Amino acid sequence: MTTYNPSVHAVERIRERFGIMEENAKNFVNQLMAVAKYVTTQPDGKVVYKHAGRDTMIVVDERTKTIVTVKPPVTLKAQLSASNPFYKDITATIKRELTKAQRQFTKEFRSLSESQALVQIEIAQLTLNKARAKNPKTQSVIQANIDVALGLFDEIGGALGELTTEFERTKREADAFLTV
Repeated sequence: MTTYNPSVHAVERIRERFGIMEENAKNFVNQLMAVAKYVTTQPDGKVVYKHAGRDTMIVVDERTKTIVTVKPPVTLKAQLSASNPFYKDITATIKRELTKAQRQFTKEFRSLSESQALVQIEIAQLTLNKARAKNPKTQSVIQANIDVALGLFDEIGGALGELTTEFERTKREADAFLTV
């Protein structure tokens, strides 16, 4: 494991943003770097890492193995306040787009749910036909059709899950802006 040395500036930022004393700063940044993920390399050659747990960006000079600075997450919240002349317009737009996303989500969710229900009906009908069939070859053909229908059912279920996850993410992000 590579050991990094924090610059004076980085030590000050660590104390300021995390409340870590100067004598513990080196250990702290090395713990952060142990699990940090690479983000990008800046034009000046500095490398940026992100520590997801603390939602922190870490700028490193890889040549000297020095932590240049530790940045807090950049958010629009800090810039958006009621004193901003565009605040009402921005919040109204976000609310309008969230309502639009809600309508679209509901429409697509109902459509997929209906498709999934129709596939369930088809599976039930095929299962009934299989139970009534006496010929083993006919039963195996029907079973193959049931397997295809089950695959389609699972595929629609996956699409429903993705749709719900995407809408929940959109809703969380909109709520983050609206609760400034």
